Amino acid sequence: MLKDTVSKSPYGDEKNQEKIEKINRRRSQEDLEEIILLFLGPRLAGKTTIKERIFDGLQPTQIIYVEQTIEVRVDTQMNAFAKMKIVDFPGMKDLSEVPQDTWHLPASENGLDIGDNTAKLAVIYVIDSQDGQSYRNALTDLYKSAELLKNYNKNLTFDIFMHKSDGLNEEELNAIHDDTLSYIENINDVGIQISTTSAMDQTIFDAMSKVIQKRIPEQAQLEKWLNLMINNANVAKAYLMDVRTKLFIATDSSPAENTQLSIYEICSGMIEMGRHRTNQKGDLVVVGSCFEGNIRPNSVWQTRHYEATLEIGGRCRPYDSDEDIMPAFDENHESWVTMKEEIVLCLYGITSNLALVCVVREDALNQRGIMMYNLNLFRQTIRKTLEQSRT
Repeated sequence: MLKDTVSKSPYGDEKNQEKIEKINRRRSQEDLEEIILLFLGPRLAGKTTIKERIFDGLQPTQIIYVEQTIEVRVDTQMNAFAKMKIVDFPGMKDLSEVPQDTWHLPASENGLDIGDNTAKLAVIYVIDSQDGQSYRNALTDLYKSAELLKNYNKNLTFDIFMHKSDGLNEEELNAIHDDTLSYIENINDVGIQISTTSAMDQTIFDAMSKVIQKRIPEQAQLEKWLNLMINNANVAKAYLMDVRTKLFIATDSSPAENTQLSIYEICSGMIEMGRHRTNQKGDLVVVGSCFEGNIRPNSVWQTRHYEATLEIGGRCRPYDSDEDIMPAFDENHESWVTMKEEIVLCLYGITSNLALVCVVREDALNQRGIMMYNLNLFRQTIRKTLEQSRT
């Protein structure tokens, strides 16, 4: 049962305000710091594809045109909670060939640009799970690279992406996962985690989201606030997502329900809907399993997995003309989608580049005012935290 009234914000009491202030004091000290993502792995494993798929908007149909990386490439990205430096190390080179005393130097000075031994370094080692011939060599190189890097920066995080997993069945994936796990036992004091990924679906976004979350200091508090929000608003699952990359910065601690639909995939699709407008003909353009185009307010949302109907302001309305279009995403955006499987989702703007995507319980719709009140409390808490951190 939802509470009929909420007399006080669950996010704004004195105890939580102290936590906000602590976070902001820490952020003020870290404003000049970055999260550094270092991509390693053999040539043609898919490192550059992953980087371009997530951070540059590369579509699955464009993957075949990605050029091989032959030198260290460094890019910088921003989201609401972190600055990210992305270092793409070419697979044809050996990390041990680069002197460690130059690793902090810019790539233009033949360095790696991964900061000093206090940097927030996240290493992603990419292995082509379909290439049996190079798999063993990749594990050997992984072992050497992990040893070098953990001696350089003991605070790093280390993740393995078993990439191109869409071409393998579950039994093959489990065998490779177990084999890799046994191989890295001796170096797992840095907490190496293994994810199976593909650039053709949402697994790569899910895996990269979890990499970045480990480096965001506000992560634990964001999860706590999301837990409070879903309990008070009767929401089943919630994701705080970066609008541009569709990575989720945080989620609540409740497990995602196992359905035939990928809830995270649907949430990503909603982000794509909110980011665009219809073209002059009002056409819906579908690319892969997400949207590179724009949605009519009453259009059928289709991918290979599901269909949905977009609702504006909680109800469907007919598409009248090319002027009747869904507005582009902004910090006050609100839209609803009802799935065929009776799943209801809400896209709720937090800032111009942050969105809250919620899987809503059916009974919550009967008390929508209470739910929207709690969503707004969460929005204001995040905005206040970000605003205070910049002053």
